[in-house]
Amino acid sequence: MWFGTADGVALVDPGRERTNTMPPLVAVERVLVDGTDVDPAHVGAIGPDMERIELRYAAMSFVAPAAVRYRYRIEGFDRDWIDAGATRAASYTNLPPGDYVFRAIASNNDGVWNTEGASVAFSVVPGWYETWWFRTLVAAAVLALLSGIYRLRVWR
Repeated sequence: MWFGTADGVALVDPGRERTNTMPPLVAVERVLVDGTDVDPAHVGAIGPDMERIELRYAAMSFVAPAAVRYRYRIEGFDRDWIDAGATRAASYTNLPPGDYVFRAIASNNDGVWNTEGASVAFSVVPGWYETWWFRTLVAAAVLALLSGIYRLRVWR
């Protein structure tokens, strides 16, 4: 196909069309915990009073950056990948206590996916009332109370 341009004639051969076979590199750029910046390389343990975590990621593709598509998930929370389209942020509220790994993957303009992607590991620490020792202490107190009521009833 021949096209006229301001600089002359441009020749395009559809049979020799090149495809972008390079998967884009993905990086987690920013982590916000309740609006406070946290270093993505060292998120670590997050306190039990955390209400919202926002993870922002990006893919490095210079051919057609507007055509990059994203998927993300938190292993240990999401069952499957969440298709984010062109959105470059994931937000979670009220995550239960546990260990998590956030993963983001991206595809280039020709649909080649970077299946490795980027990941950030973190854990949400349980509140004191959610720990095993507190639940054990409450169970022992209930048993002691029931035993005391029984003994008081038998004594009377």
